[in-house]
Amino acid sequence: MTTTSVECIECGEFVALDDAIARDDDGMAPWLCEECARWCDVCGRVIGRSDAVSDAGDDQAPWLCEECADDGCLHPYSYHPTLTFFRLDEEEPDPHTPCLGLELEIEANSRQDRHDIVEATEYECDGVFYCKADNSLGVLGVEVVSHPMTIEYAQNFDWESLCETLSQLGKSWDTDSCGIHVHLSRDSMERSHLWRFARLFNDNPEPFGRLAGRTGSRWARFAEDFGPMSKAIAGKGDDPDRYSALNLQNAATVEVRIFRGTLNLVGVLAALELVHAAWAYTADLSFTAVQNGALDFDAFRTWVESECADDYPALVQRMVDRLATSKSQVV
Repeated sequence: MTTTSVECIECGEFVALDDAIARDDDGMAPWLCEECARWCDVCGRVIGRSDAVSDAGDDQAPWLCEECADDGCLHPYSYHPTLTFFRLDEEEPDPHTPCLGLELEIEANSRQDRHDIVEATEYECDGVFYCKADNSLGVLGVEVVSHPMTIEYAQNFDWESLCETLSQLGKSWDTDSCGIHVHLSRDSMERSHLWRFARLFNDNPEPFGRLAGRTGSRWARFAEDFGPMSKAIAGKGDDPDRYSALNLQNAATVEVRIFRGTLNLVGVLAALELVHAAWAYTADLSFTAVQNGALDFDAFRTWVESECADDYPALVQRMVDRLATSKSQVV
């Protein structure tokens, strides 16, 4: 009895028809041998070895077909939409009132969870967020980016529901790469104000690092020598590299990069409040006050806790949790 053989379209070897796998999963040619056949982990479609994409990026299962691998759920890293500014209804636009932007980096648990992160942020939060790919986060990484918002809008946003949803879909704290970056509008600061703002952070890396959940990160280096940054702010030198604790390379914003990623409600809101509080504290400091130690962290903390506790409740809670205990990181 003769056994019918068919040719594998991948390797060209002949295989018994009973052992052949239909590439289109319809029981008909074209055929694949068992070694060349792959199954898409998302849609279940049969695919050839040459068309399969490794979901983990390491030439191993699980596999994806090209359509599922290029699912289009994330904007590319270079994506920059037309910005929408979010304020409470009673707030009037004011160039001297800073707007804040949040970048929240997340590693999704799975490709489906990555889709769900996009759904929960970009499509279910009234246009406040958009989502981008970021190669530094790995194949399942998501960078959730907010449009600019006032601190009042941020404090009235439902972070609790969003953080609860996101924490079921991925992680941000327990990773080696995820962070939170907070952008602050440049036009809310004169050069002297920006100098005091930058000096406050860079003169106090240890307490700010404890508040942020990480110190000495290669993604957010505090300046050991403030001279180059001072010259850059004055327009007399090049900006330090973008992986500084304060990135000055963006034309419209100053980016505070010090925060470890978290999906904890208090952690997210405290990051926004810390940046705004630093802006407010350094706004009107006199030269004499700076000479007398106003940029020491203890002076800043005293101001927050004694004069502005009601304005920055998440930040005050973070200060108590992080600074009154130890250097251990608490999520």
